[in-house]
Amino acid sequence: MVKTSAKKEKNTTKLIYLSLCCIATTIILMLLPYGVVNQSLSRKVLSSRSVHSYFEVSYGNWFPIITALLSIIVLIMLVVKTVIRINKNDVKYSFLICIFLSICIVASPLSWLIYGGIYTITWIGAIVFILHIITLILQSKFYRASKKLL
Repeated sequence: MVKTSAKKEKNTTKLIYLSLCCIATTIILMLLPYGVVNQSLSRKVLSSRSVHSYFEVSYGNWFPIITALLSIIVLIMLVVKTVIRINKNDVKYSFLICIFLSICIVASPLSWLIYGGIYTITWIGAIVFILHIITLILQSKFYRASKKLL
């Protein structure tokens, strides 16, 4: 019995560390100035395309900054979960992390669809989107594992 609970604890710790690495990589990629594309149409047919970081707001596109801020909140919550070791089996805490990640996952495609379509997707934006999905999968596994332990 003791070995299985220690093994489950080790697996959940691995999930937290993997989630922490994914979300930290996501935030580093968001800091790069190649994450979000804005297209502005002039009166002529030609359009200008500018690329900037997730932390800049331009042309009213608030989805990238919402994604960036929620990612920072998730990173802080994961650091608190690992370093301070608040009750690791707290289901509400993990559920809140999953909700924030879900909002990030929905905000990225909305930004692409509303503000320019397929032409506004960058490699960094796609990688950020995929890393958010991976982090959500890892956190949902942790959420299910912590629910079973209760």
